[in-house]
Amino acid sequence: MITAGALLPHIRFQARDGDGNPLAGAKLQFHLAGTSTPALVYTTPVLPPAGEAVAHENPVVADAGGFFAPIYLLPTGYKVTLLTADDVVVGSPIDGVYDIGQLLRYALSQAPGAKAVVDGYAILDTDHVVTVDGSGGDDPAVIELPPAADRQFPIIIKNLGTTAVAITPDGTDEIDGVAGPFAMPAAAGTVQPAVTLQSDGSMDWYVTASHGLVEDT
Repeated sequence: MITAGALLPHIRFQARDGDGNPLAGAKLQFHLAGTSTPALVYTTPVLPPAGEAVAHENPVVADAGGFFAPIYLLPTGYKVTLLTADDVVVGSPIDGVYDIGQLLRYALSQAPGAKAVVDGYAILDTDHVVTVDGSGGDDPAVIELPPAADRQFPIIIKNLGTTAVAITPDGTDEIDGVAGPFAMPAAAGTVQPAVTLQSDGSMDWYVTASHGLVEDT
């Protein structure tokens, strides 16, 4: 399936100073909304893994007239900071930059997923929401993440069962900087732990929302 990235609202955004003069070599810096975590933006609308899109350098640098090349966004929230060529912040960072239409398309894509999986399940590219329903035991059910570099959309994992869950990154990938599995406790009554993981497009996963998640020691 081809996923189209949203174009930053101004097709040819031009950076200007307080007097309205173009800012030659200005920079746009992108982070995940509400964080200091760098976020990817792209040079073309067909995003990975379907396309051969190339990520912009972060920050994106304007030309001598202060104009930026087209910038295509993932279906996530961004915090955007404008800087001069000398890295002086212009104004205040704008937090919560979204493309509403793209987010709606992404939300509609969240329905497919795997339900009531048990130990040893490897998350597929088509999985967006995975529920785990282990039937008990001392060992946690192992749920294997795909390579972070290959994943564009977040993954939601929810534990419905009476067995703990070990969320295991692929290879040398990390979750919030930890090289190893993370554990969700077993469900207890109406408390059913869940976590949302977002890839940075490289080798790391970030926990963007969670309930009952602890590091597996």
